[in-house]
Amino acid sequence: MISAHIELILVVSGIATMAAGLLVVAPQWGLAQLFGSTESHDPGLLTLARHWGLLVMLIGALVLAAAWMPELRVPVLIVAAIEKLALAVMVLFGAGAKPLLARGAAVMDTLFSILYPPLARQRLRPFDDDPSLLVFGIAGLATEPCSAQNCAGDRSEP
Repeated sequence: MISAHIELILVVSGIATMAAGLLVVAPQWGLAQLFGSTESHDPGLLTLARHWGLLVMLIGALVLAAAWMPELRVPVLIVAAIEKLALAVMVLFGAGAKPLLARGAAVMDTLFSILYPPLARQRLRPFDDDPSLLVFGIAGLATEPCSAQNCAGDRSEP
């Protein structure tokens, strides 16, 4: 089952996502590789590319952290799944060049955006019996200690 490999999936996808941080130091190269942009000398575009690379790298770092901190999984995986699906849709269905690296990233992001919701669901298990706890207690996820019963999806009574 997928839940047996949560940490591995989050480590691999987190590190892969963090690769976008290369745009912080090499924005022209990144724009050319990801989006086929050969005329990327505009300072505004380079600043935007650096900023985007930093934000995506930070999302990857949060996914990596969520591998060992189950209390982070729900909010992190929701944000990461949205980011990954949005990029995949824009790359695969948008106009413009679609270099191999961009298509590969879009396919991987699609895969991870499909995998993340079931992984986040493992963290939601304690709220299955009373969904109002999730609505009113989402802030408590960051401080609630994670035990084998409420993080691993075990439905047995303590």
